[in-house]
Amino acid sequence: MLEVAPLGLLAPAARQLGYEYASVDLMSSMSLVRGDLCSLPFPTGSFDLVVCFHVLEHVDDDVAAVREISRVLTDDGAAVVVVPWNPDSALTDEDLAASPEERLRRFGQIDHVRMYGRDAAARLAAGDMHVDEVRWVASFGADEYRASALEGDDDRFWLFSPSR
Repeated sequence: MLEVAPLGLLAPAARQLGYEYASVDLMSSMSLVRGDLCSLPFPTGSFDLVVCFHVLEHVDDDVAAVREISRVLTDDGAAVVVVPWNPDSALTDEDLAASPEERLRRFGQIDHVRMYGRDAAARLAAGDMHVDEVRWVASFGADEYRASALEGDDDRFWLFSPSR
């Protein structure tokens, strides 16, 4: 399993589930490997699972990052991707040149370069991945969903698999 931008929470669970665990980030001291998501320092087909939580909104070329995730997955591997998104917007709002103040206003954080819209699955599928959009509320029981502190029944994650 590869965790992109590790938070320090998944390694024990991954190992308990029998995964060999690796992590990658450009700057985090919690990462086992320093590396760029758009040019991962791992061989093709290295991982059965890639977890990428709240990273792609920071990356200038998110489609290149998804291509790299696809490249390092095994043929039957999967990636779980979570990005912030606005269900009221048909299209992803992106501006790599926006000022920090403008990024905060439009994307919710000064270090984000985009806010995904309802086109998120199609946009990310352009990275040569098959993408399934999954509603969190459909993935958990009511008590688990409330305990996870997710905010609405429109919250989603994206499950990727290589389009090989």
